[in-house]
Amino acid sequence: MKYKTIYDNLIQKRQREVPEGYTEEHHILPRSLGGSDTKVNLVRLTAREHYMTHYLLMKMQEPKSDSYFSMLRAFLMMQVQHGDNRYIPSHKFELLRKIDSE
Repeated sequence: MKYKTIYDNLIQKRQREVPEGYTEEHHILPRSLGGSDTKVNLVRLTAREHYMTHYLLMKMQEPKSDSYFSMLRAFLMMQVQHGDNRYIPSHKFELLRKIDSE
């Protein structure tokens, strides 16, 4: 699967169109991979998109590399924050984040 293409297309879409409603800030190039907190490296995403981008970032890395494990930890942390469920589908993650923001 072309994870990088999917990731790039989503980021480019959100750079052109900021989503309505609840959004989260996402580092386009994660800090753990050399990214910065500059405005050009940040984009607003829905909670579901944010969840999906972290999955895509993990899948884009060379398996068992340092960058893979870094992205895996970041992706798993998104799930750990929300209760005892071991796996949270992206639509449930988005719902929980919206509820939490209110």
